[in-house]
Amino acid sequence: MDSAARSYSEIQYDRHIEELRKLHKGAYDYAIDVGPHKWSRVRCPQRREQNLDFTSLCADYYKRETLIDAYSVLIMPVGHPSSWVVPSDIASRVVLNPKTKRQSGRPMEGRHVSSSERTTT
Repeated sequence: MDSAARSYSEIQYDRHIEELRKLHKGAYDYAIDVGPHKWSRVRCPQRREQNLDFTSLCADYYKRETLIDAYSVLIMPVGHPSSWVVPSDIASRVVLNPKTKRQSGRPMEGRHVSSSERTTT
């Protein structure tokens, strides 16, 4: 089927599709049901390899203009913390860092292998 899809002439296409029909009838039927215009160069209604603008295939959020527009909005700085207006009930709360303890021993190199994974050497 690959050779039929890549053929550029009708004669080559017909020869390869006939070989496919003789070799595997199920694959032939499936290819014909899908429609040769979707997978064959010869049967394609438009010309595929001519003056293709690759930016038309790219989504808008990958384009340079979209990135520039995303960062063109003015970002309002938050200012120095001493200039913030904080309610008194929030300002009176004391927040400490979480209590953590480093594990004893040498740090592990790598990761633990799951029981469902196969080990290879």
